[in-house]
Amino acid sequence: MGNVFFNAVNGMAVPYCPPLMCSGCFAFQMENLPKPWGSCVNWTLEQFAKYSIPACKVECYTDWVIEQCNCQELYMKEEDKPLCSPIDLDDCIIPHRRQYLTFRNITCPCPEPCEDLIYSTTESQATLAKDYYSVLAQTYGRTAEYWEGNVARVVVYFPELILQTVTHQRAYNILTLLCDIGGVFGLILGTGIISIVEVFDFIIVKACCNASKTKHSKQTIAVKEKKSQLSMF
Repeated sequence: MGNVFFNAVNGMAVPYCPPLMCSGCFAFQMENLPKPWGSCVNWTLEQFAKYSIPACKVECYTDWVIEQCNCQELYMKEEDKPLCSPIDLDDCIIPHRRQYLTFRNITCPCPEPCEDLIYSTTESQATLAKDYYSVLAQTYGRTAEYWEGNVARVVVYFPELILQTVTHQRAYNILTLLCDIGGVFGLILGTGIISIVEVFDFIIVKACCNASKTKHSKQTIAVKEKKSQLSMF
C-alpha cells in the first residue's frame, strides 16, 4: 500500500463494480521500427521500469512540476523533493499545469516504443447467488444483507491463450529496389528471357537458311559449268 496507481500505466479503472464482474483480456505484441524507417524509441525512464507513452507523460509532467514549483504532488515518486502544500497547489501547480497542457507536445514528446504489450479487455456482469452471501455470513459473521452490499467478485481471465503480434516492416527494401530496377530495364529494353531465347532462335535459323542457300547456289554453278563443258564437245 502507499502507492498511487495510474489507470493508463498500471491497469484499468472499474467505475462501478457489480456483485460479479468477469474481465477478458486479449494480448497484442506491437513491434515498431526505429529511425530512419519509423519513429520508435527504447528510452529508459527514472520512475517506471518499462517505457510507455503514458508513463513517459507522467514522468515528464513530474519533472515539469518539480522544476517550476520545487515540490511534488502526492502521487509523484521523487524521494528527495518535499510534498506540495495546498498553497503551492493553488499558487503554482494549477497555473503551471495549464501552461504544461498547452505546450506539452513541444516540451515533452513521447514517441511510441519499439516493443509494447497492449491488453484489450471486455467486461461482463452478473449477480451472485443468495447462498453465496449466506456462506459468507456464516463464515465471517455479520448478516447476508451486509455482504450483499459490501462484497464483489472480480474474475480476470484470458478467453484465448493466443498472443497476437503486429510487426511493422519496411515498405521499401533492397529486394524491392532491385525488382523495380529490373522492371524499368525490362520496360525500356523490351527484353526478357523469352525475348532473348527468340533472338538466339532467329539467329540460328537465319544462319541455317543462309548456309543452305549458299550450298544450293554452289551446286547450281557446278551443274552449269558441267553443262557448258559438254556443249563444247
